[in-house]
Amino acid sequence: MECEDEFGIRIPDVDASKMVTVADLYALICRLRGQIPPGDASTASGAIGEALSEVGIERGTPDPAARLADVVPERLRPAFWASLRRRMGNKLPDLVGPPAARAVGIGWVALCTILSPLAIGPAGIIVGFLLGLATVSLFTSRLRRLHPQFPPRFTTFRDLVPAPMDGLEIWRALVTILCGQLALRPEEVKMESRFNEDLHVG
Repeated sequence: MECEDEFGIRIPDVDASKMVTVADLYALICRLRGQIPPGDASTASGAIGEALSEVGIERGTPDPAARLADVVPERLRPAFWASLRRRMGNKLPDLVGPPAARAVGIGWVALCTILSPLAIGPAGIIVGFLLGLATVSLFTSRLRRLHPQFPPRFTTFRDLVPAPMDGLEIWRALVTILCGQLALRPEEVKMESRFNEDLHVG
């Protein structure tokens, strides 16, 4: 998920299941980055302008530094985002709920897990946890529909333009992600490193 967010890609499950080494992941990221629409400003601006027009926002090409949330009101965000995803090859992530929803959800699951054993005994831990997850899922889904927010990494219109990255930049970013996620030192991440045997993933 971290790689998907960082590189603006979607890694299909079938490809993820075939990755054995860091080189496999690196090659997949490079390949998928090549499928993203070019980072050419005019191409991206055209897609953005068309998506804005489709939902009734006649502004021409917006300032790249303009905030998405300031230009596109909540009620138009689902239609705008769906239109933009179509035009940019479905490489954009889904809209999200308000930032506070996640914290509230985690708190609710914890509360259900703690209080359920008091009501129905030791088995209540599992029941409470599952009940908490189910209600949080409904709650966040409803909030996402009522108050759709743009994904955190998409704050301005400039963020919608995939920045070109060369192989070295991709490798450095990948090493940073792996070190952060797996508590590794950069020198421990090599192309030939195997996720299970060498990096102890899973």
